[in-house]
Amino acid sequence: MGEQIELFNKMKQITPEEREQLEIDYWKISETESPDKLTVENLINKMSEAEIFRLKVKRYQDLFNCSNTILELGAGQGWAACMLKSLSPDKTIYASDISEHAIISIKYWEDIFKAKIDKAFPCKSYAIPLKDGSVDLIYCFQSAHHFTKIKDTLCEIRRVLKKGGICLFLNEPSCRKYLYGFAYKRANKNRPDAPEDVLLYKDIEKTAKKEGYNIEVCFDPILIRRRPFELIYYYILSKLKPLQHILPCSADYIFRK
Repeated sequence: MGEQIELFNKMKQITPEEREQLEIDYWKISETESPDKLTVENLINKMSEAEIFRLKVKRYQDLFNCSNTILELGAGQGWAACMLKSLSPDKTIYASDISEHAIISIKYWEDIFKAKIDKAFPCKSYAIPLKDGSVDLIYCFQSAHHFTKIKDTLCEIRRVLKKGGICLFLNEPSCRKYLYGFAYKRANKNRPDAPEDVLLYKDIEKTAKKEGYNIEVCFDPILIRRRPFELIYYYILSKLKPLQHILPCSADYIFRK
């Protein structure tokens, strides 16, 4: 418990800029995810996450189907964008991440999925180098909780989206404010070298509405890739839906411009 408290205090003291640099550098120095190689560990990890991503694509199939130009924001190495391109080769698909070291590795995933992304580029979530109203759908898969400036990010996404466009934050760790400290400590046990965060879904709702979005939060306690205790916890959440609004839970956010 003492180590968790120390980690929590340390992470909360760093600035947004320092958090961003940690995220950028992680992809450069990681033993399993650096751009100079594709490791077995990385391949296994991403392919296990692919099961969840495929589930999400199926769930929001109508939104993906009616979108011709799609951007993955916070794509990491871009494996999900490559997977989506292989499923929908007729779509124009872009991939971006804050770290140029992550984006370099998209070449491995293009080979694996036999799919060529239309454009891949590094950028911050609140400074997207695309024209106004140029994208039908923007999605983030398990990455929006890394964004340091959510309000600015939602403003920038709205600029880039076409009229009637959609943004999806998929499978994001979420909670109420009174449980944030507990959820934050738990999230940062696994990868302390690149700070994780947890979305306060009530705050996201308020910010999104101020930015002019229609927003829907869909709680989804997925059981895939859970440790034994987590599996029990999320199974209970899946059966007792009122608890999803009270306790930490994974959620999808649908923003409509």
